[in-house]
Amino acid sequence: MLGIPFRVVVPEVDEHVLPSESPQAYVTRLARAKGEAVAGRAPGELILAADTTVVLGGEIFGKPDSPEHAVEMLFRLQSRTHEVMTAVAVARNGEVADALDVSRVTFRPADVETLRAYVETGEPLDQALVEGCGDLRRGGVHEARAPALPRIAIEGELRDHQESAAHVAQP
Repeated sequence: MLGIPFRVVVPEVDEHVLPSESPQAYVTRLARAKGEAVAGRAPGELILAADTTVVLGGEIFGKPDSPEHAVEMLFRLQSRTHEVMTAVAVARNGEVADALDVSRVTFRPADVETLRAYVETGEPLDQALVEGCGDLRRGGVHEARAPALPRIAIEGELRDHQESAAHVAQP
């Protein structure tokens, strides 16, 4: 989309929530940890790392651990406005900058069979549940940016360093 060449590097990062960690601190910590993990293996390269989480009533929804768990999570989210938090971190040569984008999303009501059919596509099983959930979203709340990296937060930094960008996956 930005026309900047990149390569994907998947970091090994522990994604457990720390005791008393806020959702904002959690998602930002993970983005920074992913960036730092890859930057350590790629000296001099510009690293873009990201993490996304879903939050409902202060509760962080991690990645579902089974298809049935994904259905249960989606069932809880339907007809309720929740937050989708995406943190990005840009790392290079020991320096890390980060930004956080928060979108509010509401899913339309759906029966369990519709939710199961969506989960059977495999889309929600290794990512924040709302990434790729376009068919379940409804209008009336801000939700256009939810599944994407917060472009404004990263575009300028990447354009300044086009020659050596490496993109870190959002698993």
